[in-house]
Amino acid sequence: MSDITGTDLQTIVFQLGEGFFGVDIFRVNEIIRVPEISDMSCTKGYVNLRGNSIPVLDLKVQFNIGNSVESDRTRIIILSSCDGTVGVLVDAVHEVITLTVGDINETPISDTEFVKGVARHHADLITILDLDKVLAA
Repeated sequence: MSDITGTDLQTIVFQLGEGFFGVDIFRVNEIIRVPEISDMSCTKGYVNLRGNSIPVLDLKVQFNIGNSVESDRTRIIILSSCDGTVGVLVDAVHEVITLTVGDINETPISDTEFVKGVARHHADLITILDLDKVLAA
């Protein structure tokens, strides 16, 4: 993996539908329960977080894997991006794991512009996302 450097990648694992995904934990500011989301249209809305309006992306819609249905496990992960702070709506947040570069394999699928690679953790296959590309889309 040419764009994953170092020996360890601290990864937060979250769920969208039946799939497990991961992003670099150092990009995560906080994880919150879903407050009222205003102006939600298609994949994007806004939440008021301590007086700041934070854009929120619905990753299930963005990845064409269905529509989000809010449950008691639904969360918004507040992330740092090159354009500022943004939230992503996910079905559930599971855990923080440490992956080594050797744990992450390139994906054989060629149309995965948002994916850095895949890793196996226990019995689960985790898709490691390229956060900058996901948020730029």
